[in-house]
Amino acid sequence: LYFRNYLMNKLKIADYSEMQSEFDPTPFIVPDKIIDIVKNILISQEYNDKEIEKIITEIMGTLTPLPSVVRNTFFEKYSIDKKSATDYLYDLMIKNNYVQKTKIEQNIVLKDKINDHDLEVTINLSKPEKTTKSIALALANNTSNTNYPKCAICIENEGCSGSNKTGPRNNLRLIPLKLNNKNWYLQYSPYGYYNEHCILISEEHTPMYIGKDNTRVLCQFVNYLPHYFIGSNADLPIVGGSILSHNHFQGGNYILPMMKVKDKFVVNTNNKNIILSVIDWPVTTIKIVSKDEEEIVDTVDKIFKYWDNYNSTENNIISHTENTRHNTINTVLRKEKDNYICYVMLRNNRTDENHKDGIFHVDKSRQIIKQENIGLIEAMGLFILPARLKRQLSIVESILNNKISMNDALVLDETFDQYNDIINDLKNKKYSSINNMLFNVCENILNDVAVFKNDEKGNRGINQFIKGLNL
Repeated sequence: LYFRNYLMNKLKIADYSEMQSEFDPTPFIVPDKIIDIVKNILISQEYNDKEIEKIITEIMGTLTPLPSVVRNTFFEKYSIDKKSATDYLYDLMIKNNYVQKTKIEQNIVLKDKINDHDLEVTINLSKPEKTTKSIALALANNTSNTNYPKCAICIENEGCSGSNKTGPRNNLRLIPLKLNNKNWYLQYSPYGYYNEHCILISEEHTPMYIGKDNTRVLCQFVNYLPHYFIGSNADLPIVGGSILSHNHFQGGNYILPMMKVKDKFVVNTNNKNIILSVIDWPVTTIKIVSKDEEEIVDTVDKIFKYWDNYNSTENNIISHTENTRHNTINTVLRKEKDNYICYVMLRNNRTDENHKDGIFHVDKSRQIIKQENIGLIEAMGLFILPARLKRQLSIVESILNNKISMNDALVLDETFDQYNDIINDLKNKKYSSINNMLFNVCENILNDVAVFKNDEKGNRGINQFIKGLNL
């Protein structure tokens, strides 16, 4: 009755008989049905899409248990079984529509093998494409007169109705965790790219950085939730994520393609407490295996400090331009029984006149498929491609089947001439199918961002780097 009366008041309905007979006001029984019915009522009351989204989010937030109740339930379940705690929170976030599973399920998901390793591709229909330019434009056009919350992932978003900077987050619930003697908060991504895609957020709104403290947080997180992996985006533009202003990590209950590959070669070290190797993966990645948390923390720190000032003219790697730093790392951590398995990906964000988007960024010829920054998730082999590809690749297929001409295609999409080379390659059987073309392009993008390429010069470079580490 309480929820029924709340909804009637919110939707300005005076008599319960006006509600549809199949409507059940019990929370989380049929969230999609609740949303559809509420949406239809609001449309009939002439609310616009943005207003409807805000009202629905507020309604779902009110139907969701209070943060204190969610946290108590999470920790009660955790004391019995760690996985049951995350199962509870993730299921709750789906049912209250924070994790927008209905939209996520519309995404086109493809999997294949390239060069003896897995790759995954998602054509993301649930979220608009973000380019470096669009991120800058959004920042310039932000007319909000409030600094609350400071960004889209600040903990102050929990229960917030939103601002010009952020959408409504009334239905968001956070779980506080004490890691490395500081407060962190666990939440799920509303547009998850894989199973239980979570975000670990620093309590303080401080910039992304690479250092021992953060690596220690990663170790303690996988101690706390050993069925999850956790990883850090880089702390620099181009090779980092879309939010560099707030220190955070991404993780989840998923094994990404990079985690499945074999070692390219094992490194002989003087430290018997670690096993060090370079893995057989396009993005230059060093793997560290150890049962000792401090050995992981110290080894990552040594790799980063050495890489921070590392230069290789032969491989076009310059660590600094005057006072601007270019070298950084992605760090990914997971656990297998008692072993920490840590992956350190070497990254560089330098630009020059011929590579204004980045020397180790997506090559211009491939930006028709993907032009966004290659962050943590894609560097591990799960590509998030823009929704426009569904339409554009359908046009490609129509051209290949002689259903339309190139001129017709240009009427449908004035930028379509960028597909000329791809169409010719498909006609000449360079690729066996459109999907095969996508996977080959994604594989080449991983090669683009590799600081040491998989060739004689690159192999020589990574060997020299490893030798210089002197571990």
